[in-house]
Amino acid sequence: YLVGGMESLRFEPLDTVFVLPDGASAWELAPPLPRPSAAAVALASGSEIVIVGGQSDRGLEARPMFYAPATGASRDGAP
Repeated sequence: YLVGGMESLRFEPLDTVFVLPDGASAWELAPPLPRPSAAAVALASGSEIVIVGGQSDRGLEARPMFYAPATGASRDGAP
């Protein structure tokens, strides 16, 4: 998975998610993040991707975001 990122060097965060399915030769678009995220750290935990830190469209992000790419469902963690 590729999650978030930035549009330019002005730190315009993105909500895009891409997945490279097993055996595929091209990335596919997945449901978007609930809010944009740039320069964050992401890790897989079970069926969710946990996105920590970085910058949202509101500034530096203190809340982790839990994202289920199969459904596009998300929830926020505690700051």
